[in-house]
Amino acid sequence: MKIFSEDRKSFIEIEFIESEKERMPSIKVSVTTQNEGFGGVLNSTWIEIDELNNFLLCMEEIDTKRRGVAHLCSMSPNEFLLDFEVFDKSGHIKVSYLIAKYISYPFFREISLHGGFDIDSSKFSSIVEAFRTLINV
Repeated sequence: MKIFSEDRKSFIEIEFIESEKERMPSIKVSVTTQNEGFGGVLNSTWIEIDELNNFLLCMEEIDTKRRGVAHLCSMSPNEFLLDFEVFDKSGHIKVSYLIAKYISYPFFREISLHGGFDIDSSKFSSIVEAFRTLINV
């Protein structure tokens, strides 16, 4: 799935890699971001299905009531964060994200990219559907 900014100059792309259904129901995804000339790729991160289901409930509330926040977090804390938020009374929606990679050799360091952009609110229902499909893969 690819989520574009309203001006289509920025995007977040989330691609399904694999799923784990038995031990800890979850999915593995890759995340690519491009925002005003800055970009980054998180090759893989795991997200619990329960986390996705809660996120989807909040997304559906945003879609129907045009208010609220939906927050998604990877199983590894602060590796991938994604938020959708209605930011005004007109129902405009912004997306915020964080992708991070931790490297421990030869010394510990974090490489991260975070940002956000407005999305076309009329496309939000299709984003909700794309997340619903991601859960059911």
